[in-house]
Amino acid sequence: AAHDIRETVSPDSVTIATTYAVSVYWLMPLMPALRAAFPGVNIKMLSADAIASIEGQFDVAIRYGDGHWFGYDAVSLGATAVYPVCSPHYPGIDQIAKPADLACQSLLYLDDGRKNWMDWRDWFQSAGVSAALPVPVLRANSYIVLLQAAISGQGIALGWEQLVSEMLESGVLTRVVDVTVDTPQHFYLLRAREE
Repeated sequence: AAHDIRETVSPDSVTIATTYAVSVYWLMPLMPALRAAFPGVNIKMLSADAIASIEGQFDVAIRYGDGHWFGYDAVSLGATAVYPVCSPHYPGIDQIAKPADLACQSLLYLDDGRKNWMDWRDWFQSAGVSAALPVPVLRANSYIVLLQAAISGQGIALGWEQLVSEMLESGVLTRVVDVTVDTPQHFYLLRAREE
């Protein structure tokens, strides 16, 4: 990814476009390393959940999908693991020993309209759980809002490894079960295809 950014940047600046959640939880913590890798380069972050709304305004973008975007070359940033996370102070955490136990807990749902993001139904199916899904205690159209609800102990969210790793390391969030599901799609680094 660093090589591709290096190939794309002008001598003094690069604009990196990402979703709001990727900007906050993944790219911002990596900024010191990016600045060290590109000394003297002015890095601009451009956040938008819909790439079409910022078309032509960035040098590279990080997006989640199948790797096929019209007009862009895409390089995979690796597989994406998803697992349930919550606050270590979540009231029902002691009642959860296996994935099926999640079916009677307070689950937080991401409802942002993107069909390719794994949801609870997908996660349960991939984890081999056939229990009926509980009624969501909260639906949010923003992953940032969803994780804040999990941090504050309101329920359990699906954690995307690249986005929750720092919160797990700091102890703000904890994994609920040891079952991990890899998504069929990945995060990709995009750059406009040269004609």
